[in-house]
Amino acid sequence: MIPAIVFFICGLGAVISQTVLLRELLVVFQGNELTLGVLLSQWLLGTALGSWLAGRRAWQRRLPAGPGLLLPILAAALWFPAAILIARLWREGLGVLPGQGLGLGQAWLAGTALLLPQAVLTGLQFSAGVRWLDTRQSEGSGARVYVWEALGYALGGVVFTFVLASGPGSLATAGWLAAVSGLAAALVAQPRQGRWPALALALLLAAMTLAWARPLESWSLGRQHRGWDLRAVQNSPYSRLAVADRKGERTFLFQGQPGLTLPYPDLEQAEIFTGIPWLCQPAPRRVLLLGGSGAFLPELLEHPLSALTYVELDPWFLKLLERYWLPEPATLFRDPRLEIRPEDGRRFLAETRERFDLIYAAAPFPLTLGQNRYFTREFFEQARAVLAPSGWLALALPGSLVYLDPDWAELLSIIRATLQDVFPNVWLLPGETNLLLAWQGQAWPTPDELRQRLLDSPVRYQLLSPAYLAYRLDPEKQVWLEDQLSRAEGDGRSNEDYRPTALVAGLLHWQAVFAPGAGRFYHRLRRYLWLLWPLLLGWLLLGRAEPRATAAASGCTAMGLQMLSLWSLQTASGALYGWLGLLSGLFMAGAALGAFAGRSGAKRFPLVSALLASEALFAFWIAAWWLVLRLHGLNTPACLLFSAGSGWLLGAQFPLLAGRASGSGAAGIYAADALGGWLAAGLVGSLLIPVWGWELTLLALGAVKLATLKGWVLAEVERKLSAG
Repeated sequence: MIPAIVFFICGLGAVISQTVLLRELLVVFQGNELTLGVLLSQWLLGTALGSWLAGRRAWQRRLPAGPGLLLPILAAALWFPAAILIARLWREGLGVLPGQGLGLGQAWLAGTALLLPQAVLTGLQFSAGVRWLDTRQSEGSGARVYVWEALGYALGGVVFTFVLASGPGSLATAGWLAAVSGLAAALVAQPRQGRWPALALALLLAAMTLAWARPLESWSLGRQHRGWDLRAVQNSPYSRLAVADRKGERTFLFQGQPGLTLPYPDLEQAEIFTGIPWLCQPAPRRVLLLGGSGAFLPELLEHPLSALTYVELDPWFLKLLERYWLPEPATLFRDPRLEIRPEDGRRFLAETRERFDLIYAAAPFPLTLGQNRYFTREFFEQARAVLAPSGWLALALPGSLVYLDPDWAELLSIIRATLQDVFPNVWLLPGETNLLLAWQGQAWPTPDELRQRLLDSPVRYQLLSPAYLAYRLDPEKQVWLEDQLSRAEGDGRSNEDYRPTALVAGLLHWQAVFAPGAGRFYHRLRRYLWLLWPLLLGWLLLGRAEPRATAAASGCTAMGLQMLSLWSLQTASGALYGWLGLLSGLFMAGAALGAFAGRSGAKRFPLVSALLASEALFAFWIAAWWLVLRLHGLNTPACLLFSAGSGWLLGAQFPLLAGRASGSGAAGIYAADALGGWLAAGLVGSLLIPVWGWELTLLALGAVKLATLKGWVLAEVERKLSAG
């Protein structure tokens, strides 16, 4: 029973520390999925390194079995709070202002410095745990450790998601985890040779962390937002929210990125985005605002509309918005025409029976999958379905009248082409704020008509005037913009939920601004990504029935499917930040149940036959992914189910491969598994999904597993021939 408790605690600590550090680093690097793929790959690389290191004879000669497990448990409890503090000071150490972007090179460096050591200690715990369990004369120690750790992962993911995610803060979480790790350390230590000192040391560490958690939390968050007067910080299921004051202005930050500034918002953007669409639609009465962080509410409520429905995904943000609005929230939020709906905008469009004269889609440009879902063909179809026959859809994107870099031109071309797939009329109006308008029922208003409506409007704009309108409608500007767009790169494909071409262009533009070197490297990777297919073909031809190669292929495939689950959940709900721990927990819960099934299969069937069956199940599971994707798309329950199922397949193979392997057995299989996962997290999460989309990525993962399936088919044929 003692080993079960120890390894359960190890798994629980691993998933909680992984999730907390990932969330902290997503704030540092402003939270796009490409960054998450880089960070996850570093975690899996560290796990593989730790497992390999603890399996080396030099390590085993220097440390007896008990201390070999005791030390990484205590070191992980000590490093975890230190890594949180270093992450929050990372930007200050670089001299980077709050809100300023950082490139992928910095994300890789931070993952190496902070996540990799924690993951190495996790890998050490597994291999050292197998060795410790062997000294207690336990059979099948590798599979037992795998199962107990996976169950700890599962519970840790659930506890974090529903208890800790919006609760005591990262450093307090580290303190409680130190106390639990102290229990594990005491159980590992020999009764007469250090159990009580180990427990006392761990409890002292936990007490110090808990006692200092609140002041350290305030101090580190203040340093992370240095130069600002921090008013509030809130972890919601959707992002890290912060409210900070500086020089008479109040800024609301999302994942470390400024989203709304009060009381002086961007006047040009606000008036152009709200005013010109209003002039295009004669006498609009029912208006829908999707997102925008409340920035456009004052301007819209100045218009003579009868109802304004404001849909915002994050109810935690809405509470902060109403509490900290400047200069006075009472008049704005008590306007009887305003209805605030705290829900997902895509879900609202799918369920509402209302019809709107104007829809303002106020999402930022697609830098994450959560933002990209408001620029896809599926979203535009939903918006068209709820527009009145004479209704208009308006979007705004940053722009320029001087120069458009190729990535930004590609982004504008993609979004306009996607709109043209859905709406018969689309107008891209150039400027410092590019305005995209789409409508279906009436002719394009002439400049004279717009000017007259502006003169007749009861709204008194500060910037939008007949002269300014004429400046924005200058035909030469339109000719210049078309020339810039004609030079755009890309394959001309429209932007879809499961093939996010606009996201790729947005990410390339973001890297060109903040990390030009990384942007050029990513460009080359995208351009030559087709070379992966010959490599997959070679693997398919050469793959054979070798346990470590199969473990690496299974780790790569399962983690690739897990990345698809993560990205699909973000696409379906925009709530990946809150579900991250639960998805990791479900993946490992599936792995634990799969390991039970694998151990049973190893006793009832020949190992080669059982491995062949597990390989066939992998192929079937990938086909099921593709079928569900084609027929229905992936909603949140489907993402959770597929996450658990992918873990089950990985776990089911582990005891089979460990039984088949020679030498280090379980430790070598675990290291190969983690190494394959590292490759998938970096390649699939950061490159294949954004560039190829879901279907081609599934095809590539299928090719990886077909190679090992072919090898075990041949091994089974050979076994039967030998037996016959």
